[in-house]
Amino acid sequence: MGIHAAWAVVAVAVVGYVTGRAVPSAPSLRPGMRVDPNVFAGSWRMIGHLRADKRLWLTVIAVSWFWTLGAVLTTQFVPLVKDRLHGDETVATLFLVVFSIGVALGSVWINRLLKGEVSARFAPIAALAVTAFVVDVLIAVEMFQPMPGSMGWAAFLVRPDAWHILFGLFGLAVSAGMFVVPLYAMLQTECAPDERARTIAANNIVNAAFMVAGALIASALIAAGLTVFEVIAITGAVNLLMWPATRPLREPRTA
Repeated sequence: MGIHAAWAVVAVAVVGYVTGRAVPSAPSLRPGMRVDPNVFAGSWRMIGHLRADKRLWLTVIAVSWFWTLGAVLTTQFVPLVKDRLHGDETVATLFLVVFSIGVALGSVWINRLLKGEVSARFAPIAALAVTAFVVDVLIAVEMFQPMPGSMGWAAFLVRPDAWHILFGLFGLAVSAGMFVVPLYAMLQTECAPDERARTIAANNIVNAAFMVAGALIASALIAAGLTVFEVIAITGAVNLLMWPATRPLREPRTA
């Protein structure tokens, strides 16, 4: 199984490289700009430039939280499945598949709902929905009565109470996709064209910092004696902060 997965990764990487080579050239809008050889100073300067625009900075914080939420939740799937549901690695993989499909469908649905408009007016509602579905998943997990031994994905799916868990997980992922996609669109359209690449680069740096911080905090909570169930609950509670954080983004940028 492992060798097949490894070859699948290589195949996807090759396809990505080949298709990437077909992307039309995008010449720099600032051809005279020099790249700072000091990675740390250059990164800090880009982030400082981004922070000067409060609307873009708030958008980056919200996008970074999405990645942190996803990183924390997906890393807890394996222990949650193993310890609380008595499922094997195939059940954990099923969780990841449902989560990935849900985010993708949420991305499509929000685009249709907005009819191509770049707007974050649904972001606060989507943030509340994420927390609501986190609660639903935890309730479903708490109600689940595991059988002795370890069960695979097929045995898991024949359980009616398993579908409650998967429904909540799917709703969580759909809501997350509906939350983040408009924010990414805003990030690319509301900055100056000649600042777009630097804005996206700064966003990626902040995303990475948030994910590392989230992983460290989750690990620290586990080390302090909290259960996976409690860590997920805390993550869902912190997510509520995205409701007031994204409310200012609902209105179009004023000139």
